[in-house]
Amino acid sequence: MTFNESVFWPAFAAAGFLVEAVVWRVGQDAALPAVNVELAMPDEKLVTGTQSTQYVMQYQAADLPDLAEGDAVTIGAQAFKVREPPFTDGADPTGYFRKAMLTLVDP
Repeated sequence: MTFNESVFWPAFAAAGFLVEAVVWRVGQDAALPAVNVELAMPDEKLVTGTQSTQYVMQYQAADLPDLAEGDAVTIGAQAFKVREPPFTDGADPTGYFRKAMLTLVDP
């Protein structure tokens, strides 16, 4: 049985789980074409006992193959910077999807 990851993204978009993101590469004046991404904002407890909101963007690797640390991302009215190189996790061993940790810029 073959697992086809490509069927999920259109279904997620149709169900309203994805948002549109616009990316500006470091050192370039023009934005890349808008893509659909999943934006998660989990709260994590810090060592100090306080909570911090983490911003994680998941996307199809083919949509943003060269996304890099420092690139600017706009999702809705919120501006972010990619704060570390994008990565894949153990839930997706094929690398079809990637995640990028984001930093909110001047909320």
